[in-house]
Amino acid sequence: MGKNTRSTSRGWFHKEVTKYKSRIKDINLDGLLGIDNISFDQSPTFIAGLNGTGKSTIISSLKSVIGLKLNNSDLIRIEGHAISATIIIDGIEYKCSNHEGNRLFDIYEDKEKIVYIDALQSTKIQELLLDDVNFVQDIPDQYEKNNLDIKELEEINLLVGKDYSELAYWNIEDYDIPTFPYIRVTEGSKTYDNRTMGTGEHFILYLFWMLKNLSQHSMLIIEEPETYISVRSQQNLLSLLARKVKEGYYFIIMSTHSPFILQHECIYSENVMIATHMNNKTNIKPSPSTADYKSLLGLPNISNGTLLVEDEVGKIFLECILKDKAGDILRNYHIAKVNGYTEITDTLLKTQSISPAYKFIGVYDGDVRHEIENDAKISERSNIDFVFLPGDIGLEGEIKDCFKEQEFVDEFEKFFNKDINIALSKIQGSEDHDWFNKLALETTIGKEEIIKFFYEKKYKNHECTQQLVDKIRESKKGIDRYLSYINYS
Repeated sequence: MGKNTRSTSRGWFHKEVTKYKSRIKDINLDGLLGIDNISFDQSPTFIAGLNGTGKSTIISSLKSVIGLKLNNSDLIRIEGHAISATIIIDGIEYKCSNHEGNRLFDIYEDKEKIVYIDALQSTKIQELLLDDVNFVQDIPDQYEKNNLDIKELEEINLLVGKDYSELAYWNIEDYDIPTFPYIRVTEGSKTYDNRTMGTGEHFILYLFWMLKNLSQHSMLIIEEPETYISVRSQQNLLSLLARKVKEGYYFIIMSTHSPFILQHECIYSENVMIATHMNNKTNIKPSPSTADYKSLLGLPNISNGTLLVEDEVGKIFLECILKDKAGDILRNYHIAKVNGYTEITDTLLKTQSISPAYKFIGVYDGDVRHEIENDAKISERSNIDFVFLPGDIGLEGEIKDCFKEQEFVDEFEKFFNKDINIALSKIQGSEDHDWFNKLALETTIGKEEIIKFFYEKKYKNHECTQQLVDKIRESKKGIDRYLSYINYS
């Protein structure tokens, strides 16, 4: 990418997954729902899909190899399949299965390294406290009181949409379920606890408590956190998780079908795995683009920016490349033709500070490469992105040169079933731009068709074409990293 390098930071995670000392490397579902091996190469990983696509089955399988408590739904989903996984704890690799004696918690004692959270756990705590009529009276004598500090109160108020003046909690251990918090909050003149909280409010406080007690390099499996919480809370939860992951190197796997979680700006396409289900078989694969998982969930696809090209020929040629190799970029970017390369430069300089969420990228013809790369007005700006179309001369000139080769002309005539020798002789000697326009006119073959043929014959399989696509993709990632840096650092 033609640009100066600037220091940025990804809000969610440390890019190298090996920096996570504890992580789930892969899992094999033994053909369950038609799924064999799933590798987790990113943290966080979002398993996204509509209802009934197998997301919960994947989570149940993870619980079974870890040794977490399985409910009846988990057992029904697994159906006796032999699940296996590779799990790394503090840099040591463990080969686990869901057979008794070989689950992770059978061979590794620290059960606090992996935490599983779903809304059902939260509601069970509320039900338990409601059933135990003597519980609250025993709290002061048996357990130590803890309070959130001012910063934590601000975070939780943002998450819940409340204005707590105090939040106290007690860690309760003497029950048949894992340690859980008894929580008491004060808002205005009202003080209340777990028992009278709304289901969504309680789930957020429970999840916050879990995050607060996680040690560094822990793993977190979250199942559909959107179940009981509002849209705003879902988005604020993602922001909180982003900060926590960055601080604690937490490895996170989350299943979700919430469009409001998946369209959060701290999520990149490489973090999303799409689950689809057809003919009694689940297919799960990494999402090649943000547009793909947005389309799956019915999300509107908002343009990420504009690709500026010099003229109509450049626009058609770039469309040919992107239709062939990067349909997601074509869906995410608008292509706009301007009046020559100087207008591309002027537009980039004028629009560089409009919004970090919307990017203008200059796509110059190859014949101005040297001039643009040495233009001080551009080189001194760190946030201007530009690329070059393949070739070292203008596109019309390249096309014109191709028609000087008899083999190319023969293939062209055969493809379009048309003799073009008279047309070529009539336009001989014309300047490149005029020559191309006259070629389309004299042969009655549209400009789009001529350019498409030129692309197919000369550049379709050329490495420089893929390099152009990769550079545009990198620019989009740069936007995301910059946004993350602003919002979460």
